[in-house]
Amino acid sequence: MRNIGAPAFLFLGMTLLVWAAFAAAAHDGLPIRVENPVVNLGDVTPGRHYPATFSLYNSGKITVHVLGGSSQCSDTGCGDYPENLPLEIPPGETREVITQFHGANPGVIRYTFEIYTDAAGQTEIPVTIRGTTLPMATSPQPQAEARSIATGPASAPSDIEAK
Repeated sequence: MRNIGAPAFLFLGMTLLVWAAFAAAAHDGLPIRVENPVVNLGDVTPGRHYPATFSLYNSGKITVHVLGGSSQCSDTGCGDYPENLPLEIPPGETREVITQFHGANPGVIRYTFEIYTDAAGQTEIPVTIRGTTLPMATSPQPQAEARSIATGPASAPSDIEAK
């Protein structure tokens, strides 16, 4: 039997250690999973508020704290800061993050909201709001009655007479 020596043994040991670390990371993944990463609001009316709710599941082994989120505006609307933050998500549990979207100008909604956590390797979690902000409904304007000055209805009497 041949002696492989300390360097080869060390190399083999390090290779197994790295492989085990990658296997564990691939199995556990990131601790927070967004169960509905895209919320489709459908057709949005300008000036109205639409709730957008995201469910976050903690697959990790420690409690994760959702610290806050970023809200931005675009031409088609704005999002509000979530109503229920900060919050804690214990291991194996799901919590909802609730925000509001306000329709503004007509167009396609492609709004990304960032959720901030204290989870290692996952301090920012993007979630997406989609939909379409519709044009403002315009009611038909009443048509002005067309009439000729010469043949129109008599005007109100005037105290001033032409001389």
